[in-house]
Parts: sequence; C-alpha cells; structure tokens
Amino acid sequence: MDTVNIKKYFYQILSIFAALLLSFSIAQIPVQAAAKPGTVKLSSIKATDYNKINIKWKKVFGATNYIVYYKEAGSKKWIKIKTLDNTKSSYTHTSSKKYPIDTGYKYTYTVKAYNKNTKKSGAYNKKGLTTNTVPQTVKLNEAKLNSNGSVTISWFKAGGADQYEVYVRNKDNTKWLSLDTVSGLSCTDKYPFEGQDNIYTVKAYAKSGKTGKYDANGVKVYVPSGDDDDKPDITPAPTFTEEQFAAEIFRLTNVERAKHG
Repeated sequence: MDTVNIKKYFYQILSIFAALLLSFSIAQIPVQAAAKPGTVKLSSIKATDYNKINIKWKKVFGATNYIVYYKEAGSKKWIKIKTLDNTKSSYTHTSSKKYPIDTGYKYTYTVKAYNKNTKKSGAYNKKGLTTNTVPQTVKLNEAKLNSNGSVTISWFKAGGADQYEVYVRNKDNTKWLSLDTVSGLSCTDKYPFEGQDNIYTVKAYAKSGKTGKYDANGVKVYVPSGDDDDKPDITPAPTFTEEQFAAEIFRLTNVERAKHG
C-alpha cells in the first residue's frame, strides 16, 4: 500500500472515531442535564442574637441555587425563607414580620439544592438542624446609691430570659466580676467599691443554657468612702448668746403678731 492510500485510510479511521466520540458526548448531554443536584449536607447552626439564627452547609455538585427552609421545632410544615446563589454556603436568618423568630422557642432549619436549568431539586435533610433562641440583650435602667451606702441596679425585662446575672467592675478591674444571679429586675450590691465609680451590667439567661448579649458600657455610680474627705461639707448651725437668743425670739414673736394684726 502506497503512502497516499495509507494517509487516506488513516484519516478515514480518524474521522469515524471522531464522529463516534461526538455522538457519544451528545448522547450523554441530556442524561447529565437531567441529573438532580446532590443532597446538601448541613454543617452547623447557631443563634447569634435574640433575633438571628445562622445556618451553614457544604456545597454540592449540580446546584445553581440553595433554598433555605425553617420551622418551629416539632412542626411538620417547612417554610421557604430564602433562595441564594451557588456561591453561598451560609445564611443568617433575621427575624421579620413574615418570618419571625420568637425568643424562648426552638427552630429547625434545612437547605435544598436547586438547578434552575433543569428545574430539579436535590434531596434534603428532612430532620434538619435545631437550636434554641438566645435571650434578648438586657436594657439597663440605672444604678442608684442608697443612703446606707449600698447600690441598687435595675433593668428592663428581656425577652426569653428566665434569670439575670449581674456583674460589676471598677477602675482596678478590667474584667466583669459576677455579683449575683436573680429572677427579678433589680439587685442590690451591699458592699460596693468605696471612693470610686462602680460600673454594673446585666446578662440574660434562658433555661436552655443560652445567654444573651450585654451592654459593655454598663451603668455607673460613684460611691464615696467612709473618710471625712469624701463626705459632703455641712455648714454648722449658727450659735447664739442668751441675749441674742432672747432678742431673736422677741423679733419672731412680733413678726407673728404683725401677721395677725
């Protein structure tokens, strides 16, 4: 076989192989396009604030979008709250009128992968991940110095709180010191730091063990020490001689007589 025929035969074989390869690839396109995205694997869930819950997941092949669902723990119906593009693997749900998060309740979340080209959804974790909400950040009212030298701290009710832990610090303590744990909305510090500012803050606790955020600035009140230098100056009462005292009585008597004619 001469060189020309060999080349001709080689190109014929090559073209047949290319045609077969192309037809095989084309045949596979509908199969791949019709495939569903994978099942989303949930990673973690955390209540980051009294009105915010964060859910994280692993990305899956074939997803153009991720759809986030939630429900109150124990409920059967999932509620669709957000559709994200496939670059996302985390979402923080902030409470709204349409999709509320109420303090004191548990919520369950799940995520489903979706392909907008094939209009197909992948399977999803039906159990989902569940978390307790955290209590609301405590809003402080005041720190008041009492006549006996103690200090009473008061605050407003925080949603989802079952107890409140009270903390104190002063100029020598950069870290908060735990003072007491109470169920009411006030607490008295019987032995505050004397001769300096006392700074107080309060953190809310739930039965679930979750804690809310706290006011890092706190409320401040100055507590004087028992030293005379810290006591306010008091002007002494005037003193009189017997003659001056008698004259003053006579003067005041005449004033009263004049009032009554």
